[in-house]
Amino acid sequence: LAYHFIFNSPEKKYEKAMSSAADFMDEEEYKEAIEYFKEALEYEEDDEDALEGISEAYKKLGDSYLKKEDYEKAYSNYKKAFKDVENKDAMDAALKLCYEQDKLVEAVLDGKRLAEWV
Repeated sequence: LAYHFIFNSPEKKYEKAMSSAADFMDEEEYKEAIEYFKEALEYEEDDEDALEGISEAYKKLGDSYLKKEDYEKAYSNYKKAFKDVENKDAMDAALKLCYEQDKLVEAVLDGKRLAEWV
């Protein structure tokens, strides 16, 4: 019973979720990584590493959509990546990348949605 508890403790479940998330990040499987980072938060609420991992995964998803010239999905993922960031410089840099491509995303032009983000 003690063996079962030790290996199924919240701490071990957190560690396993974070390890899986890191593996998926290494494999560039960002959506899966996000799910495991979120699972880690179930065991360690407000964990900075998990929260930063989620933000980084959304940023990398945004980068991948930007490369594919899918600007609306890039915008959406950047928005999720930077929603809790106090320093908006990173968000501004990501949007600038979209602008530099001379392709303005309709979602960015939608003043209401942009106002919610900024």
